Amino acid sequence: MRALTVEDEGWSEWIASLAQQTRGGGEDTRFQNTVIRLHDQLGHKVPDYFVELYRTEKSDDRFEQRLYQKFIDSVHPYEDDQSYRALYLDIGILDKLRPEIEEKGLLYFSFLASPVYASGSRNGKKSGLPPVGYLPVPEHRTGGVKVQLSQLDEVFAAHRTVLIDAQIHRFVDPSVFQMRPLKPATP
Repeated sequence: MRALTVEDEGWSEWIASLAQQTRGGGEDTRFQNTVIRLHDQLGHKVPDYFVELYRTEKSDDRFEQRLYQKFIDSVHPYEDDQSYRALYLDIGILDKLRPEIEEKGLLYFSFLASPVYASGSRNGKKSGLPPVGYLPVPEHRTGGVKVQLSQLDEVFAAHRTVLIDAQIHRFVDPSVFQMRPLKPATP
């Protein structure tokens, strides 16, 4: 309520007092709300996906466990449109993990969407996976968006909401659409 009574001449002092309160809040109150909307290149919504964060192409289980269990405080899909996800990120935890991120030099951000795409056949046999879908980042490879060390503070900052409109490519196996010659009409 005090904000409604601050006069113009006291505005700078008011802003400084808010900044001090924010700094004094500690890590318990340093969160970023990140809202993601995922769609494909045709504008179709992608409702079934997982947000991935990792720092290296090699197995990094201990680091990733802390990243998923501590840094990502909660994830909420929007009930009316599952292509939206709200991630509540604990920036205080990210600050604690920063030395380990600096060790590798960057952080990756990508999506694992369903259905997973697999081409129609391998060695003449059907794969059993849908012929239409999204390619995952293969194990032991990196992909997605690289967040450089110099960008960490820009991408992840406390006390704000970030909106991300992301697009991934939907693949369609050539076997889905096959043109066959028409049979001659029988009289």
